[in-house]
Amino acid sequence: MALARSARVTFPLKLSVVVACRRPGPALAQVLEALRTACEGISAEILLVCPAGRTPKSDLLAGAPEAVAIAGPANALVPDLWGVGLLAAQGEATAFTTAEFLVPRTWARALLDSLGSGATGAGGAIALGEGASVVDRAVYFLRYSSFQPPRDDGPAGEIPGDNAAYRSDALRRHAGPMAGGFWEVDFHRRIRHEGGTLRWVRDATATFRSGGTLPERLRERFRHGRHSGAYRAGPLGHPWWRGVLAAPIVPGVLASRALRRAARAGRLGAALAGLPALLPLAGAWALGEAVGALGARTGRAWR
Repeated sequence: MALARSARVTFPLKLSVVVACRRPGPALAQVLEALRTACEGISAEILLVCPAGRTPKSDLLAGAPEAVAIAGPANALVPDLWGVGLLAAQGEATAFTTAEFLVPRTWARALLDSLGSGATGAGGAIALGEGASVVDRAVYFLRYSSFQPPRDDGPAGEIPGDNAAYRSDALRRHAGPMAGGFWEVDFHRRIRHEGGTLRWVRDATATFRSGGTLPERLRERFRHGRHSGAYRAGPLGHPWWRGVLAAPIVPGVLASRALRRAARAGRLGAALAGLPALLPLAGAWALGEAVGALGARTGRAWR
């Protein structure tokens, strides 16, 4: 992709887009084609990171033939795959997404404009795709209910790591703590501490389209919860027993929070349609947190 100079896009000279793909499928070609279209006219590289043994076939890369496929650890979580891609990224800015999102044509330039205006990180809202399954609705409202559109350009307290870009110099400054993968909440905490800022970008709104099955999602939520519980009881120093004792009430808390956010956004009906899967997913997270906290107490590393 050739570098194009623009009066608006002055930073960076090159954008690295890291795409985590845990389950390569037929929709991957469309995802990559959308990213390629969004990056037209700027200098960009697309790094597709998949778990070892799941590298997609060449026909799935047709949407962006210049995309580079990279093998990550087997059975890796998305933050682990992002971490692998971050090590390979060459751009002055690095964007993160997954193979479950379609980005608009304005995505890359809008994010770069925000970084060029001084933000350390910039992110877009996440919309729910049409025709979403019960499982997809549950995943969406459980994970992304606080990032629903619309989001006008402006300061942000948090942005979704699944749809964000950052100045690569800031990422490199914190490369040591992120050696175990890119976990955006921890990184956001670090950059805010040093005076960095996060911003919403209206024209970078992405659409969530998954198709994952409930058993797959339950395993993912358990593993993410386990990491969270271990991290809270380990590096953050929270009492390990708190995560264990709170487990029975966490599913209800997570579900009610997601429903309240959906209601405020006028999407309560869509959220209620996902409730049969949302509660089990919230339960898997709570169980994972308890197991992770207990593992931190016993000195066992849970991954």
